[in-house]
Amino acid sequence: MKSILPIFCYFLLLSCGGVNSERIEAVLANEIVAEKSLQFENAVLFDQGNEMIANVRDELARTPKKNNSRLKLMLVLAKMQELASISDSFLLELEGLKVSLLDAAGEDDETIMFNTSKAIARRFKGRKKRYSCSEANLWALKNRDNRESVNDYFINVSGNSPSKRGLELWEKFNGFNLGFIKSMASYEMYGRKYTFLSKNINSFSDQKDLHYQVKRMIYDGNKVNNFEDFSALRDVYMVLSKPEQVKIGELDRHWVVATFKDASIVQAIMRITQIENEVLTARKYAFENWMNKVQYGRFSYNLHEPVITGPESINLGERIDLIVSTSLNDQYNRVKVETDQPDARIKYNEDGTATISFIPQKGQKSISGKHIIKDSKGIDCTKEWKYNLKR
Repeated sequence: MKSILPIFCYFLLLSCGGVNSERIEAVLANEIVAEKSLQFENAVLFDQGNEMIANVRDELARTPKKNNSRLKLMLVLAKMQELASISDSFLLELEGLKVSLLDAAGEDDETIMFNTSKAIARRFKGRKKRYSCSEANLWALKNRDNRESVNDYFINVSGNSPSKRGLELWEKFNGFNLGFIKSMASYEMYGRKYTFLSKNINSFSDQKDLHYQVKRMIYDGNKVNNFEDFSALRDVYMVLSKPEQVKIGELDRHWVVATFKDASIVQAIMRITQIENEVLTARKYAFENWMNKVQYGRFSYNLHEPVITGPESINLGERIDLIVSTSLNDQYNRVKVETDQPDARIKYNEDGTATISFIPQKGQKSISGKHIIKDSKGIDCTKEWKYNLKR
């Protein structure tokens, strides 16, 4: 929706009895302010992601070498760095696209684009450079309402299909999606292997239809860690998925045409910045999901409380099962459960919970025990629990 607002403003002015230069400049000025706001939001998202990586790295440095949590922290850090490499590489491509568009429009990109990863896109030579959020001074544009150059760059001469460079953007965006999402959900940890064969969803009627397709695809033919990864996968797909064909009036047009045709140079730059925003949002979601695998910084271990669930009623001589869980459930950092029931059998489940199976004795009113989980330093945090039996 954000990407069509500038065009809407422009045509709204047309409907009000013509567009003079002052009105056009007013619209463009508002768009420059909006793009600047997006730049700021992107910088915040980028810094938040980098801070997450730094926090995991610091936690790893503080964790003793013989601690069981250390291996998991190493795996999580490696995966976050891999995801950062994939996303940052595509973000560099988008920065290069801005500079290339400005050059094609006859603008002085060195005046307009600064802090662009040390002018990565202007040189396109040799050295591998890291992405850092750029700043664009769109006030310095010589022709802010330049639409012809945008059309020449992104749209075929027919006006109804993408140019070679427009199609290249579409293909690179979809390629990024496939690589990023596959990496996010495919991994091996503690003997469990998860694989996700990601597919782009480029045809959907609305957000509800997209949500349905995402859910179906995640479950169909993939071995996904649903307990930990499903919600994050869904959220990333919802952010990154774009329809290949967009309805414009009665006609279906390619997303590139719907996004860039007849857009001013200001609008085109802003829409590329919006794509960067979507990539950085997905990056943040993925990082948060991986941080949660080590439960870093999300709670105080000594405040954890065990939660016991059991049957509504019991019959004398009948075996019952109690499920012991906690808000700190982690399928790799297993909780340890102890009970005062001498004949109880304890089974640890894949989702991080434990099942206590036993036959209550005659007249028994309750069962109690201890719930133990190791904190990030490997120290046991113990809580006592008690469950009243219902007859």
